[in-house]
Amino acid sequence: MISVYYNQKYGFLIVPNAIERFMGCYISIEPTIEIMAEETIDKIGCAIRKGIKIAESFPKVDESQLNNFWKQTKYKSFPTFSKNYQRIDLKQNGDELIEGDIREKRKKKIILIL
Repeated sequence: MISVYYNQKYGFLIVPNAIERFMGCYISIEPTIEIMAEETIDKIGCAIRKGIKIAESFPKVDESQLNNFWKQTKYKSFPTFSKNYQRIDLKQNGDELIEGDIREKRKKKIILIL
């Protein structure tokens, strides 16, 4: 599982997630993949694939591996970060299709063929 965050000026943050060993909930792990907004859809798709592979290689982790990825931006708290980046929810449909909705006032649907 991965999380993708988008800001029109700064681009995409692709964050791998893994299950925390003791609580059983998803947490964000390193590395965060940064992609500029003007990159091609192919480069964005490759970065998403890379994030998925990283997440799959760490099925369970300790809380010590938590990634406070928003601190890599100019925002020091997640609530402030969330006001400036939109989360794109992604799901995999087989091996070829990932789709998601950008959560903002106008909902858009994106489809990436990987």
